[in-house]
Parts: sequence; C-alpha cells; structure tokens
Amino acid sequence: MDEKDHQLSCLLELMVVEDVTITARSIARRSHGVFKHASDLTRRPERRALVEAAQQRQATLRLAAAKLSKSGRLDVAARLKAAEDEIRRLKADREILVAAVRAAILAIGRIGGMKAWREYFPIYSDAFASLQRIGVAPDADIEPFPTKGV
Repeated sequence: MDEKDHQLSCLLELMVVEDVTITARSIARRSHGVFKHASDLTRRPERRALVEAAQQRQATLRLAAAKLSKSGRLDVAARLKAAEDEIRRLKADREILVAAVRAAILAIGRIGGMKAWREYFPIYSDAFASLQRIGVAPDADIEPFPTKGV
C-alpha cells in the first residue's frame, strides 16, 4: 500500500466515524490536495475498492443507527435491562442445577452406583467432560456407603 492509499484509508475511516457521506468528490475535497480530482479515486481499482468498502460500512452503520433511533433509547434501555435480568436469572438457575446434579452424583456414588455411572458415561465422554468442566462431576472416587451392620 503506497502513501496515498494509506492516507485514503485514514480519510475514509474518519469520514465513516464522522458520518460524512462518502463520495469520490467529497473525498477529493477533504484530502487537502492529495487527491485533486474524483477520478484520482475511481480510476485505480485498488482505491475504488477502498472507497466502495467504506461506503458499504457506512451504509451498514447508518442502517443500524436508524433502527436504533426508531425504537427509541428508552426502549433499547428497557430491552437491555430485561436481557440483563434474564441473564442473572439464568445464572442463578444454572447454579441451582449444578448443585442438584452434583448432589445426585454424590448420592449415587455413596450407595454404590458409581460403577454403573462410569459404565454409562464412557459412551457420553464429552458430556461427562462437560460435567467436570462446570464442576458437577466429583474429582475423586466416592466411597460407597456401608450397608452391613446398619
């Protein structure tokens, strides 16, 4: 990329950020003589591609901004708060489920069912690895609960 192409990239980024409509003429005006004519930008395919990519990025950003302004900031803030509340609730539910599954696994192990548990889960080793990752599966062997003399 030569110096002019680098200056063009910087100028295009600035125009996108400032939301100035990107055209070959507007770029030539804002380039302070680097590009004297609009055709300096459209004649070379590399520069034309940079301009077109910036125009596409600008159109995408403008579309997103239009959707945001139509729904209103209060509506967006309310939806964001609702999403945060949902995330908080789901995290709490997950913690309860983790504790319940861990207790079930420990209970099975205590009554001697851990052998059956291990025989069942090799088929689902990815699932068991996930249980270990989230802290549900026990790290050590579980001693069976003594059944004689009780």
